[in-house]
Parts: sequence; structure tokens; C-alpha cells
Amino acid sequence: MSDHTTIKEEGGLVLEMTRTFKTSRERIFDAWSSLEAMTHWFGPGDCQVLGGELDFRVGGRYRIELKTETVGEIEVGGEYREIIRPNKIVFSWQWSGHEQLCDDVMEVVIELVELGLAETELRLTQTGFPDRENAEHHGEGWAGSFDKFGPWVTGD
Repeated sequence: MSDHTTIKEEGGLVLEMTRTFKTSRERIFDAWSSLEAMTHWFGPGDCQVLGGELDFRVGGRYRIELKTETVGEIEVGGEYREIIRPNKIVFSWQWSGHEQLCDDVMEVVIELVELGLAETELRLTQTGFPDRENAEHHGEGWAGSFDKFGPWVTGD
């Protein structure tokens, strides 16, 4: 399956993204499970992870502090709702730190599908958007993160 991004309206807006990476599910899963790993790839473009905390367990919370060129210092956080190693991670998602950011609680589902010995499809589904523009901005943000994620996670 080729990489793609879609926004659907199914009882609310749904962002769906698929990306394929030439590495194992375990390596991709691990890249989501530590703040140190996320400092290398999380956030689009020049966005930088400044700090935060990750309690990577069901019921655990995370908080990621970011510096962006457009809105300055912000943070995103939430709670891990489901973790099935190395297949699936589900967590809530909520922005804070700037009046331009939607502070609605959303949900992100990461599913990892092994395509071959060293090839994995990452499927991201995000729900809870207040409007289409917000869904589109999140799609752009995730796409920018995945542009950094690919080379980092595969060592290219």
C-alpha cells in the first residue's frame, strides 16, 4: 500500500494517514515509547522538543513541550488508553499554551502492520477535531513529523 493521507467525515472528522518504513515494528514502536527517541523526530519542520515526560503504560500520562516558529512554546499531552506491543498505541491528545490551538481532547490511534522482514506500515487515525481546518493542520503536522521520523528510525 502506498503512503496516503485522507480526511473523512464519519460521524465527525477522521484523519487517516499511512506511511511505510523500511524497519521492524519493534523499532517503530520503541520510537513512540520514549521521550528521548521523540526528541529526534516529533514535530514538523523546525519544531523542536524542549522536554516533557512520558509514563508509557495504560493509564500513564505524557506531556511534550515544543518550540515552534509559528506559535512559540506550546505543549501537547494526554493519557495512554491502550498499548499492545508491538502492534498498537492509543492515546488522548490535547494542546495547551497558545490561544490559536484547539484545546479539545482528541484521540490518536497508531497501528503497526508488518509487511515483510524489515518493512512496516504505520497507520495513524486521529479523531475529535472541531473543524476541517484543524484536521488539515494536524495532517500537515504529522506529515512533517513523519518526514523526520523515516530517516531517523531507519538510520538513513
